[in-house]
Amino acid sequence: MDFLKIPYLPKGRVTLAVGNVKIDAVTVIEPFYLTDLPPSMRRHADLSFCYLGSGVAVCAPEAYSYYSEKLAPYGIRLIKGDKSVGSNYPLDAAYNVAIVGKKLFCKTTLTDGVLLSKAKELGYEIININQGYAKCSVCPVDENSAISADMSFYKAAVKAGVEVLLITNENIHLEGFENGFFGGCTYCAQNGIISAKGDMKTLPEYGKIKEFLNKRGINIAKGNGAVTDFGSFIPLCEE
Repeated sequence: MDFLKIPYLPKGRVTLAVGNVKIDAVTVIEPFYLTDLPPSMRRHADLSFCYLGSGVAVCAPEAYSYYSEKLAPYGIRLIKGDKSVGSNYPLDAAYNVAIVGKKLFCKTTLTDGVLLSKAKELGYEIININQGYAKCSVCPVDENSAISADMSFYKAAVKAGVEVLLITNENIHLEGFENGFFGGCTYCAQNGIISAKGDMKTLPEYGKIKEFLNKRGINIAKGNGAVTDFGSFIPLCEE
């Protein structure tokens, strides 16, 4: 079992991850419970935990003891951030950064300073965008392409040389909100396959998404029911 070198992009099959979803043959650690957030967001992994690759992760200070205990058997180097997760936006977005290859997108004024410092140390290019919910908004496809409904990410990513399919968040469910985010409902648990919590065929832009992925040698996994934003699936180890 090896650490993922590039976040969200396994080279093989994921064996260990953090996320509020069950996946066959994957040990999935339930996210830290954020009591001050709306009920549908309290188990969103991407609000309290960020994996930077090569076995290094940063988490909110209130979640540090929890994740330290859960990850102890696996050798993950866990770093405690400075910012606690607030009860509403934008104060709940300090760890919600989007990573595409070696580029890290975030609203830098909101993002935890420890996370940014460690990311720079690891060689990431930090790119500022207006969207605080950066990870929620972005589905990395490969090291140089992504799918998103966020215009601020789209403009910054294209300028940085990343290929982006711009879509909408229509038909992505998140209880208590008008819609969820594409990055929060999709994940990659095996190289060459993008999955969603739900049936991606229910999305109005499914055809565009499928074409974009197929051009890059990536298939879409079958799903059932409404597509739901569950707060991201964060792979840590693979085989």
